[in-house]
Amino acid sequence: LKDTRVCMQAMDAAVCVVSAKDGAEPMTERVHGWAKELGLARAFFISKMDVENADFEKALADIKENVCREATAFQIPIGSGATFTGVIDLMSERAFMFQAGDTGAFTETDIPADIKELATEARSSLIEDIASNDESLMEKFFDGSLSAEEIRAGLAKAMRAGLMVPVYCGSGTQNRGVVQLLDFIVDAFPNPADRVERQGKLGDA
Repeated sequence: LKDTRVCMQAMDAAVCVVSAKDGAEPMTERVHGWAKELGLARAFFISKMDVENADFEKALADIKENVCREATAFQIPIGSGATFTGVIDLMSERAFMFQAGDTGAFTETDIPADIKELATEARSSLIEDIASNDESLMEKFFDGSLSAEEIRAGLAKAMRAGLMVPVYCGSGTQNRGVVQLLDFIVDAFPNPADRVERQGKLGDA
């Protein structure tokens, strides 16, 4: 554990992996706490969406209740267990349907009609969460004039301040959702060059 804590001082961001079947574990809370103390940009990846009894909503609620109240879903899964076939990206309002096997291959499509209403509601909640961290954005949200650029800027600001922690989902063993998570890290995580210097001390661990 001490080695993990020491190594984290050289990190610029952290992604905590949580099982969709078992939820957050005590070590999840501890490592996330260290990342928060170090001022790192953070995200969660709810994995094992392809296993029996996987439950995205339950795992998300567990994270919010026991680990990080700022955790916010940026994706919703399409199915679970044997029926886990894709994810919906709430920022882009696009669906990513996975091909069979563990190659990670996928097809980008429109959101399926049977889950469109749920996705619309989830996206509206997400955008409101982003805007709620900035009074000027909140006004534009209620006016219906919030632009995509302002949403992205508001997200970056909220992540830098630790006010929003994105939650993604997929399957590590099946390589599903990993590409989407990595793309988000590249596109939305704060630039490491913008981080302020952190004062260390001898024996800091």
